[in-house]
Amino acid sequence: MKFWKLAACLGAGTLCIVTGGLAAPAVGAAIGSSFMGLSGAAATSAGLAALGGGSLAVGGAGMAGGTALVSAIAGGIGAGAIASESSKACTHKEPRVE
Repeated sequence: MKFWKLAACLGAGTLCIVTGGLAAPAVGAAIGSSFMGLSGAAATSAGLAALGGGSLAVGGAGMAGGTALVSAIAGGIGAGAIASESSKACTHKEPRVE
């Protein structure tokens, strides 16, 4: 495996994890308002806790678990997309000039 390919995948995965973490409150709010009928901070808290498997009091991972789940999904998608594109670039062969 080429070093630049590995570096690109790690960099893209890290970037997507960070941006996924920043987007997690919006995802939680969308879930909380759409499926639970809540609004504002209650929607964000309930949506992220639902993604995290429930509140800490009932044995779930809570809002932190929901944020981690959104970040992990975003990181996986980003790293997978970069790996796919870099794989295509590595297998592309230039025509031979004789």
